[in-house]
Amino acid sequence: MTKGWKSESVRHSLARKGVKTGQKTTVKKIGVVGVDSGTLMLTDPAYAMNKGWSKKDYDKYVVGMGKKTKEVPFKLGHKGRAVIFESGFGDGVYSVFAKIKDFGKMGGKRIVEVKVKME
Repeated sequence: MTKGWKSESVRHSLARKGVKTGQKTTVKKIGVVGVDSGTLMLTDPAYAMNKGWSKKDYDKYVVGMGKKTKEVPFKLGHKGRAVIFESGFGDGVYSVFAKIKDFGKMGGKRIVEVKVKME
């Protein structure tokens, strides 16, 4: 079993295509992220841009967080719109790293994990 992969179906799908999941991984710094709200948000850019985040959303999910993490639902109530979390020691600039795995000819190099170093 490949560490970090929770979906059996993903592993089985890759195996059927001849992709070996035990290939070489590397870690690379991919950039930095600036923080001014004391929080970070993980979301699909299409959800942030095309679906719109209002001042009301910001007040509800960021200003009124009240805890260290918050899962943000879609407007209809189902999960997956975003995850917001406190950023280490608050405002600042934090390094972002990606774990890249080479899946060979069928899959190529893919980001399989992202880490934000908040210390």
